Amino acid sequence: MAGPTLSEHTTTLAAKVSTGVSYTASGGLTAAGMLDFLNNNALAFGVVLGLATFFVNWYYQRKHLKLAEQQAIAKRNAYASHLYQDRANPED
Repeated sequence: MAGPTLSEHTTTLAAKVSTGVSYTASGGLTAAGMLDFLNNNALAFGVVLGLATFFVNWYYQRKHLKLAEQQAIAKRNAYASHLYQDRANPED
């Protein structure tokens, strides 16, 4: 069984990096807003950015899960069809 392709690895790495950067920025801005280092809008922006990142990640993870389920079902059906054909047409 082959591992992930380069494009899948790159996409996964890019998603992990962008998520990390977004959460870090969100946490930093939220902390800065709480500590009053920045103006009062930093807290709101940090919270909005954090929520936006959460929901975007949730949406794409859900989409990825549905695609993986569809692929697993198709693979299972193809395997079951192959087994059925082997039993219906024995080669002995």
